[in-house]
Amino acid sequence: MQTEGTILVVDDNESVNELLGSFLVSQNYAVLSAENAIKGLDIISSGANLDLIITDMMMPGMSGIDFLREVKKTEPELPVVMITGYPSVDIAVKVMKDGASDFISKPFNLDHARL
Repeated sequence: MQTEGTILVVDDNESVNELLGSFLVSQNYAVLSAENAIKGLDIISSGANLDLIITDMMMPGMSGIDFLREVKKTEPELPVVMITGYPSVDIAVKVMKDGASDFISKPFNLDHARL
């Protein structure tokens, strides 16, 4: 069976990676995951054919916002969805200006995450 596309999930929380990964696989997507932004960039630079990135905003080392900026330098058309446990209008506006396609706050309901 052919998948709907390939999604990279980048989150330092292993439970979030597993939960999102399992959900996306159940929706017929191929999923790659990385536990930090640097590993996410490694996956992108390896030539992975991605259709979407879902990334946490707050991660140790490189933040999700810095990750977003790096992705947009090399893959400006690749959609990136930001996830945060600290939602605010200011943060949403900032990440959208930096090129995010959408913004999801934690905790999230997977019933609302259908693509």
